[in-house]
Amino acid sequence: MTDLTIVELSAEQTHPLRLTVLRSDTPSSSVTFAEDDWAGTFHLGVLDGESLVAISTWIPRPHHDEPAIQLRGMATAPELQGRGVGALLLEAGCERAAASTSLVWARARDTALPFYLRHGFVVDGDGFVDEHTAKPHHIIARRLRQALHPVNRIAISPLTKSAHVTSSARTAQSTASMGTAFALPPWMKSIRRDLVPSSSRRR
Repeated sequence: MTDLTIVELSAEQTHPLRLTVLRSDTPSSSVTFAEDDWAGTFHLGVLDGESLVAISTWIPRPHHDEPAIQLRGMATAPELQGRGVGALLLEAGCERAAASTSLVWARARDTALPFYLRHGFVVDGDGFVDEHTAKPHHIIARRLRQALHPVNRIAISPLTKSAHVTSSARTAQSTASMGTAFALPPWMKSIRRDLVPSSSRRR
């Protein structure tokens, strides 16, 4: 891995990794969400050099009648899973979400539960089989504290270079123009320094 950068994406730019990671072994091959273009929805990703290697979608949707943001479509390129890329993206998204809500929730695959539990989420209710993936899921939620590092303190600048989807998602276009690049603050860079080889940690 080279330097990692958090970027804001369009919905379309998430599609290749959604297909490769989230729809590789499911009955449905759909890569669009009805909420992709809702007001307030945002999409964040991680660039490894010029390769898009992780994606996520954050949707304003109440949970138990409480204002909240739902995390959907969280995916990391298979060859980089277990190396801290997903953790970096998750924390960046939660930081941004904390500017408008105190709660993030998701419908998580059971195989990903250990990852989310390590990052402050708790299971909320009984398990179920998702109708789109035919895989076991649980609802999870994370209470956000007042942001210690508010998102408006993170320098944002236009990303002028192009990026391509990682080699595991070559079924889509090889290049895509990214949206906005987020310069990582010092506290988030410390997460980047803690990344370990995939052989020593899996999720």
